[in-house]
Amino acid sequence: MVALKPTTAGVASLLKMEGWSMLHEYKLFIGGEWNASSTGATFPAMNPFNQQIWAIIPEAGDPDVQSAVAAARDLPLSDAAAQAFLGGTAARLLGLG
Repeated sequence: MVALKPTTAGVASLLKMEGWSMLHEYKLFIGGEWNASSTGATFPAMNPFNQQIWAIIPEAGDPDVQSAVAAARDLPLSDAAAQAFLGGTAARLLGLG
């Protein structure tokens, strides 16, 4: 599973100096751990309503995607929470049901 977690360094600090007060920098959640992108690359997330940047998102590289896919394949499908998360459609798409 890939998710995002706020941190306090990097590009966020630079943009805060430019007046962005509510800016968050995120990490990837892969295999139960929070990590920066393997490439270190990031991109800004823009609020479509007001066109302001609100976060810095890590750009997942090929190694990140491969790690996330491997972690997803290692999910214990006998676990009720994993089955509820995957659901019937997602399980079929992943070839698990």
